[in-house]
Amino acid sequence: MSKLSTKLFTLKEFNELYHEQNLSLQQIAREYGTYTNKVRREAIKFGAKFRDKAMAQKNALATGVREHPTKGKKRSEKVKIKISESLSESWENMSQEEYDRRSKLAQDQWNKMTYEERQDLRQKANAGIRKASKEGSKLEKLILQWLIKEGYKTVFHREHIIGNEKMHVDIVIPELKAAIEIDGPSHFEPIWGDKKLKKSRNADNRKDGLLLGAGFFVVRILQQKELTQKLVRDILIQLEEALGKIKNSKTKKKIDRKIVIGV
Repeated sequence: MSKLSTKLFTLKEFNELYHEQNLSLQQIAREYGTYTNKVRREAIKFGAKFRDKAMAQKNALATGVREHPTKGKKRSEKVKIKISESLSESWENMSQEEYDRRSKLAQDQWNKMTYEERQDLRQKANAGIRKASKEGSKLEKLILQWLIKEGYKTVFHREHIIGNEKMHVDIVIPELKAAIEIDGPSHFEPIWGDKKLKKSRNADNRKDGLLLGAGFFVVRILQQKELTQKLVRDILIQLEEALGKIKNSKTKKKIDRKIVIGV
């Protein structure tokens, strides 16, 4: 690679290094024994186009100029929950104008992606769906965060709640002896076919019977629509009411031991 003179900086030469060879301004400056701002000023004189902030960061991480700020670092569940609550609150209080602005930015970013980049994103999304099926859906996590925030001690995704029964339960509140199950559309709609739906319903009914027989309250939360902020609010309001009834059932009027909300 022939070195450029920063005094005779041509647009063609800059584009070759910056866009074709994908070097950063910092790398170009280092190559010529000068500083980054001088390279930037020379490029601006000739009307050079620069990568936007997102692309510059992506390039810096890919070339090793910068290390990823969070990669390899483990966070405690407490920290993760605080981050999730903060993000949830941020979206909850977001104005429609800001929401529309972010949506447009996301759409613009998608439109700029190459076919390969879109395929990579789709693969990561599918991996995320598989992970969610094992570790819990978004609604499950939002409910778990709310319960912890309200001061409930919870057990999340646990088996063997009843003796030797290898039965998975989404969330358990031991102090209330309440089992909470979050059901997506596949629990009550034939998304994967009638046979799968029948099998799922039979499994749900068996689980309810075992839990009720062991003295648990069963709270089934049905997510029948696309998850929105309003739906989450409505579900949490109904859940708060249901848990209040369970608390009061010990001293006041008895209630049904199975409660279905989200309907």
